[in-house]
Amino acid sequence: MDEQIKAFIRRSWDIIETPGDPAWAAKRRLARALRRLNHLVICTAAPEAELLEAAQRIEQALRTIEPFPAPTFLEQFQNGDYIQRPEVYADRAWITGRSNPISPLAELEEGDGEVSATVCFENGYVGAPGWVHGGALAAVFDQLLGFVLILGGTPCVTAELTVRYHRPTPAHRQLRLRAWIEREQGRTVDLKASCALDGAETASAQARFVRLDPTQFADTLSTTPYGRAGGASQAAQALPRRAHDRRARSRAAGA
Repeated sequence: MDEQIKAFIRRSWDIIETPGDPAWAAKRRLARALRRLNHLVICTAAPEAELLEAAQRIEQALRTIEPFPAPTFLEQFQNGDYIQRPEVYADRAWITGRSNPISPLAELEEGDGEVSATVCFENGYVGAPGWVHGGALAAVFDQLLGFVLILGGTPCVTAELTVRYHRPTPAHRQLRLRAWIEREQGRTVDLKASCALDGAETASAQARFVRLDPTQFADTLSTTPYGRAGGASQAAQALPRRAHDRRARSRAAGA
């Protein structure tokens, strides 16, 4: 696979420490405040007057922001902006994005033969009192398992994901997850993962992922599920030229 495409795919998951764009930094600040508010409002015992005042201020904030465009990830992929600035959209991702106010802010790291993540689930991810909701933990497993393949510059999708919950996973505690490849056959990759608190395993996962061809992936996304016309999107056309031209030559040869 073209090294330019591999580098782009890795960039699409990178979380930049300090954004250079003031608007991006401002969005992070807003997301951080909202994230704290999200978790706080679930359990706060504030009285009615204070809750109503807070609601009025938030409604005013909505009126401030709502007039501005809010294009979806898919729309930004199709118009090519996602391709030009993948790190901006990585920062908006659900599991890891600092510009996403509902993100648990999992931090992913590359290791020796495996990848790892640290995450602390707060009030918004609690199922039974004091325990992390199983769906939230499964979502972080899914993200981490995909990260194994992304590091190699390979786009991928989840075909199967099975989670075994060995014991309750505590909320409000720093958890450590690990993931690694077990077996590869063609485009199919079998992986495993584990979640532990202070070295004691609380849950484990096994998954099957399928590697995708980057240009076919871009072509698939060029047609929305909302009824817009198909055809090659700006995103597909904006992929690094050598891979895109190679695909065009292949189609011409088969014509």
